[in-house]
Amino acid sequence: MEKINGTAAFYDQSAVTSDEIVARGYTGGKIVFGKDDFGGGENAAEAVKMLKNNGVLNVVVTSAAPDFREAAEKGTLPLVTLDKKSIDDIFRTFADKDSEAAVITNDDGTRKVKLISGSLSKSYTF
Repeated sequence: MEKINGTAAFYDQSAVTSDEIVARGYTGGKIVFGKDDFGGGENAAEAVKMLKNNGVLNVVVTSAAPDFREAAEKGTLPLVTLDKKSIDDIFRTFADKDSEAAVITNDDGTRKVKLISGSLSKSYTF
């Protein structure tokens, strides 16, 4: 089993641009959650570099802009894509709480994102 875990940080809007990601600076979390069309714009490589330099281990979104996806791949920042229903549930359930997150790959190849806040725990397969 492989597990990447840490605190969760949330970009609670669609179409967050790479410029907005850079302008925000440190996210405060090790696993960043976003919505659709995440990281568009001309500064995708800079946004990926800033996230990695600030300890971000994984990005979980419904979709990423092509330039951000490419920059994440080149910069070895893992990018997980979840369906809209799962991302909406994650934001509704966890975005306003101090939450821990994990991206887990089991020995049988199944993968999931797990969030925990207090006694509340939910997993989302991908």
